[in-house]
Amino acid sequence: NQGHRKHPSKDVTKDIGDGDELMCGVEKKRRLTAEQVNFLETSFSMDLKLEPERKAHLAKQLGIQPRQVAIWFQNRRARWKNQQIEQDYESLKASYEAVVEEKERLLKEHDLALEANKRLQAEVCFKHAMSLLWSGYEESHVNIYSMTDSITNAYFHCLTRRHSSLILLHFSSQHTLIGFGGICDAWSPTFRYI
Repeated sequence: NQGHRKHPSKDVTKDIGDGDELMCGVEKKRRLTAEQVNFLETSFSMDLKLEPERKAHLAKQLGIQPRQVAIWFQNRRARWKNQQIEQDYESLKASYEAVVEEKERLLKEHDLALEANKRLQAEVCFKHAMSLLWSGYEESHVNIYSMTDSITNAYFHCLTRRHSSLILLHFSSQHTLIGFGGICDAWSPTFRYI
């Protein structure tokens, strides 16, 4: 008789009453309804943490076991963390792509600026050379259009920032008028890097 009084059936019933659905086939098959899930989602959006008192209160409101509420919150927090990681990744990816695009744009602008500066330096050097030539011709009363064998080489130095080297602007005397924009018809400029 004492052996029957010590039968653990009362303890098993108590465990099932505590919400351990894994110990009972009926409880294991129970699933939350759509209304219960929506209720838990609303509660989760207000607070991700689940205190014991809150767990018991939610279980009572929904008519389910407290352990089922705890498991749902645990799984929901895991999904929430994964969603946060994905959002952070997408945000960082978008920021990185924007930085790369901006870098490429700045590099293109930099190259264009260097080319423009190079052309400007050459133009300034050429205009300065023409000014010196015209000044010399006027002082010596030489007619440039009738000139055949005069100054054969005139070198003017221009320092470029990009190459840090000297550009020699070389003018060769010509026996015929070749036309150069109406600035100096008798001289043809060529550029050399040294």
